[in-house]
Amino acid sequence: MSNLSNREKYLIIAIGILAVIYVYYSFFLSPVMNKIKVEKSKVDAYNTQLKNINVMKTDNKKLSNELHALREKNNQNSMALPNFERNPEIAYKLKAIADSNKVSISNINLSQPTAYSQTSSNTSSNNTNNSPQNNTNSSSNTVTAKPGSLLSIPVNLSVTGDYDGIVNFISSIEKDERLSVINSINLSSQGTSGSSNSGSNSITATIMLDYFYIVTSEKDKVEYDFNKGNYGKDNPFK
Repeated sequence: MSNLSNREKYLIIAIGILAVIYVYYSFFLSPVMNKIKVEKSKVDAYNTQLKNINVMKTDNKKLSNELHALREKNNQNSMALPNFERNPEIAYKLKAIADSNKVSISNINLSQPTAYSQTSSNTSSNNTNNSPQNNTNSSSNTVTAKPGSLLSIPVNLSVTGDYDGIVNFISSIEKDERLSVINSINLSSQGTSGSSNSGSNSITATIMLDYFYIVTSEKDKVEYDFNKGNYGKDNPFK
């Protein structure tokens, strides 16, 4: 070493340093960097998966909300246009509407369901004009119709009360969640003309209307037991 010039000494030292650096890089630093690169790739993949999962969760929540809204809409539609006659519910609802408007029902007549049309509706309504008082009738005959057919249930009822109560009763029927069409209304006063007693304010309304339902196939028909609810047991004339 003593015979080497300074330049040669510096060169040897530089080569030694480079050799150490090479060994350090090859056997320590490079494997660590490769491992870091692999782990970083895994982290990036996990982050991508997490992002996708969050997007899916957001989409699922949105779909869940849409499904809930569709179910609510379907329930509302099922109430407005059921797939069964549900005649006991008709009488029960009319009784509840009458009570809330402080009028009394003296007669309800439910005719056999028919395929709905404006002409048949008016005809069936006219045929129920002479129904007996204080009587509730419901035909038990089965109507043969194709699935998807719209059937109407002609209803004829007599209601007694004051004028405002009758008007509110009719308005409540029109606003009820179950779909109906009022075909005719006939009002008659129960009091004597010119009388000053309370009976002069009593009015009887004969109302003819149609309720509706959709015919479904046997496999889609929902089991219906009216004895499980209050409807079917409530006295509409009480």
